Amino acid sequence: MKEAGSKYFQSIALHFFKHRGAPFFLSSKEIDYIARWEEMEIPLHVVLEGIERSIDIYKRKPGRKAKIQSLAFCDLQVLRAFEQERERKVGRKKRIVERHEKRDRAKTEVERFLGKIPHQVSYLQEAYSLAQKVLSQSHFDEEKLERIEGKIEELLWKNSLDEE
Repeated sequence: MKEAGSKYFQSIALHFFKHRGAPFFLSSKEIDYIARWEEMEIPLHVVLEGIERSIDIYKRKPGRKAKIQSLAFCDLQVLRAFEQERERKVGRKKRIVERHEKRDRAKTEVERFLGKIPHQVSYLQEAYSLAQKVLSQSHFDEEKLERIEGKIEELLWKNSLDEE
């Protein structure tokens, strides 16, 4: 465990005391809970969220007038909040990676097409060059790419009808 005076430890204790009131000390069991959360690297905001959830659940039960007396009651909600936080992060990372990979694949295909553009479809060069420019930006505009794709489809239809 990091030193007992850490900001993490103090923030959790103060937050809990604010809801529980006196006594303003933690039992050794409660200190162990905080130490375990810290060792598990549960972010402070997640621990506080779990404590808030526990208090809300406790208050909603009929006939409950007293306050939560121990952090032991909060442990399950802290762990649930941590699991949800991890799931949110995994989803975000995956989405970012997929978007990045999607852009790289599209950019590679556009460059390949522009490098060997057949004479019969040279009318697409301007639209594909614009797509290449958009895909080269670090934060590309997907809506702009969709408009370019629509223009390419329009050009293909127009030119296929002209050939008939």
